[in-house]
Amino acid sequence: MGDRIIWDFVVPGTPRSLQAKGPGKAKWKQKVRECATNGLHSSMFPCLDTVSVSVVFFHLTETLDMDNMLKPILDGIYPEVILDDAMIQDLSGSRRDISEEIAFKNPPECIIEPLGMGEPFVYVAIAVAMDKRELPWI
Repeated sequence: MGDRIIWDFVVPGTPRSLQAKGPGKAKWKQKVRECATNGLHSSMFPCLDTVSVSVVFFHLTETLDMDNMLKPILDGIYPEVILDDAMIQDLSGSRRDISEEIAFKNPPECIIEPLGMGEPFVYVAIAVAMDKRELPWI
């Protein structure tokens, strides 16, 4: 996906679940929106074509259901980054425990500093959608 990335960013903190009660979920969506739009080039966004989105939660031994984590993050990237969430053709979610030693090959530059801090964060990458004849096998 690296050569197809059109925008990526980091959100400090632990994601809120889709099922979260109270103001925490709305605050998390707003935090995602602020991080997603920081430095965004208005001439390029919102994306008008289909995209692929990858989300990685770097955590400290925390458990969070991937499906419940993704929706509030996706809600935070539109309409400023993508016009509508229906434009997402491919979606992948991952989590990595940063309390364990991890070695990355060619990490995105924006995650290097957060990794060094040892605090939870989320990495989001928006990329040009894959060719519809390809399958995003991991």
